[in-house]
Amino acid sequence: MATEALELDIISHAEFEKLEHLRNIRNPIAHFREYGHPQRLETRAVQTLSRCSGDALLPEEVVANDSADAIKLAFHFLARFCIPESFERFVLLARNQNTS
Repeated sequence: MATEALELDIISHAEFEKLEHLRNIRNPIAHFREYGHPQRLETRAVQTLSRCSGDALLPEEVVANDSADAIKLAFHFLARFCIPESFERFVLLARNQNTS
C-alpha cells in the first residue's frame, strides 16, 4: 500500500522510507525469525551496544523507541491528511453560523 501511495505522489519518498522502516521492524515480531536473525528484537538490542560505554539497550527500550517512531509518524500523517481539512471545515461552519 505504501508503494502505491508513493507512486501516486500521496506520500513523499521520506515518508515512504519511514513506513518501510516501521514495516521492517514489525515483520520479525509478527512473523517468526530464527534466533540470531538480524531483525529479531534481541539481536537489534545487542546491536545498539556502545563501544564506548559497553552498554546496550534493553529489548523493551528498543520497543519503546520503535513505538515512539510509529506514534510520531501517525501524528505526522494525521496532521497532514486529517487535521487541516477538519480545521478548515470547522472554520467554515463557524463563519456560516456567525453570518446567519
